[in-house]
Amino acid sequence: NCSRFLMLFRDCVSLASPNCSLWNFNRCNDTSFMFSNTRFTTLDTSNWYFPVFSTGGIGTFGTATAMFNSCINLTTLDLTNWGDMSRVNTRSMFTGCGVINNLDTRNWKITTTGQGRYQNNMFNGCGSLEYLNTDNWFTTGNLNNLHGMFEACTSLRSQGTDINTQHPHGINVSNWNVSNVVNAD
Repeated sequence: NCSRFLMLFRDCVSLASPNCSLWNFNRCNDTSFMFSNTRFTTLDTSNWYFPVFSTGGIGTFGTATAMFNSCINLTTLDLTNWGDMSRVNTRSMFTGCGVINNLDTRNWKITTTGQGRYQNNMFNGCGSLEYLNTDNWFTTGNLNNLHGMFEACTSLRSQGTDINTQHPHGINVSNWNVSNVVNAD
């Protein structure tokens, strides 16, 4: 088992979407820039689970910094099985994913312990993002940096249901504890 997938497909602009749906991340603690600047339209991550991220495993934290940064053709990602992201640095994780419209993060839990305090620029430039479930995010007061988190997310609005399609849209941040935020510019 590999513990680092750092920059694995970075800048592979001619590669078609790889079949990595059954990859084992049991020991992984670093996925920084893993798919940065690729041109995939789809990527099956629905079976991925990061026990190290969830439990602290082999390290005290993980990092997914800029994991999908500048994936300009990626339209949707199913991240439901990723679980507890409290120990993960997610800064710039989806920055520049301009056509992605739905990220399924409904099972993510971010309680902002350890590296999970830093979400700056996480969705910066995701201009087509319409829905993001953050119900289990930031329920404790350790959150530190939200700088640019939703900058240029022009399609994201208050949570609700589309009258015509009955699909959910928007974001609900009413349960976030931001009492210790230092930077939210």
